[in-house]
Amino acid sequence: MGLINIGFSQLNISTADINPTCFGDNNGSIDLTIFGGTAPYTITWTKDGFPIASNDSLLTDLTDGTYIANVVDFVGTSANDTSILAGNNVYTVDTIVDAPCYGAKGSLKITPYGGTYQYVGYWKRMIWEPSINTMILDTEWADTSQTYIDTVFFQLAYPKGNYILTVVDSLGCVSTPKNIEIKEPTSALSLQETHSHNICKNDSIGQISIQSYGGTAPYTYAWSNGKTTASNITLKAGTYTVTVRDDNNCLISESIDIEEPFQDLILISDIHDVSCRDNQDGYVLIENIENGLVPFSYAWSNNETDEAITDLLADTYSVTITDANNCTIIDTFDVALNDVDCIVINNVITPDDNGKNDEWIIKNIHLYPDCDVKVIDRWGNVVFSKTDGYDNLWDATSNGNVLSSGDYYYIVNLNTGNYPPYTGPLKIIK
Repeated sequence: MGLINIGFSQLNISTADINPTCFGDNNGSIDLTIFGGTAPYTITWTKDGFPIASNDSLLTDLTDGTYIANVVDFVGTSANDTSILAGNNVYTVDTIVDAPCYGAKGSLKITPYGGTYQYVGYWKRMIWEPSINTMILDTEWADTSQTYIDTVFFQLAYPKGNYILTVVDSLGCVSTPKNIEIKEPTSALSLQETHSHNICKNDSIGQISIQSYGGTAPYTYAWSNGKTTASNITLKAGTYTVTVRDDNNCLISESIDIEEPFQDLILISDIHDVSCRDNQDGYVLIENIENGLVPFSYAWSNNETDEAITDLLADTYSVTITDANNCTIIDTFDVALNDVDCIVINNVITPDDNGKNDEWIIKNIHLYPDCDVKVIDRWGNVVFSKTDGYDNLWDATSNGNVLSSGDYYYIVNLNTGNYPPYTGPLKIIK
């Protein structure tokens, strides 16, 4: 008997895979084709390592996953094939820029990828509901004004809040909802100013200090007078504007008025000129000071410190007056000279002890302490003589006796300068 040779072909398998339309869909399929081997065949399937209850060569209604087909033929030969199904999965990459200033809008840069373009974004704005301690839907909208094409970036301006973004591609595949929060500074940029006015007219001691709050520190300052610090000092009267800028370039401005008194100190004074050329009887009196605060201090150019200076020669005098607020006024006064003789000689004496005209008075004779005075009678006899000054005390007596009524003659030598003797009649009436 001869030998019979039975030939066996090699067992091979292949699959035709159709992915689910979108990630999470269940419309994928795998169609298994068997080549060679010896029928009948036993088919088993697993998905992601777990058995599937099907022995068919065609699997339908499949979701994403890794599928392995195992085929064993009649003689025990086996073959395996792996199919990986993946539906379109839509993702987004987003860059969040928080609102830089309180009440402003932040921005989002959204980049969809995966899936099949074109894309449309669907938005929900969520708000916090304290009564149930959770977020609830405030409003929702489809972003039909902007279509997300391929990898183009889109910038969207939204106020602070919590948003949920879902992107849908042209096949209707939906991305996983993404929570996005746009933040803003916890409070608006604000400032508080304190200032002090000028106390005196034309002063430059006004001050303004700024304290900044809210926004995003640190802060910078720009003043209308060029200063760049939080405090602005040595200010004259006027309006000053400050602009505060925070670290996010948020701005706030305010104008502050620095005031001063409406008027300077005003002096009311009385000036008395020197009465005659050799006298020293000028004076200046500050009678009143308006617009100042008592007490006042005085500093005169002749070192006096009272409101009046007396016994003055003809000259120019200045005074600096300071009030209780340290406001000052400087003024000058010209004390003039009456260029007339100081000597005025009384030519009548009535020595009757009635207290009137009982002595011979020579006005201002005290200015000439070296003077000589003589009185002679009609016969040329000296009845009174005084050297080295006259004190206005002669009472018409000679040797202790009152002279007789009649006409007499006086001679007064001042003994200073180039003055000639003063001479004239003197009548005694008893």
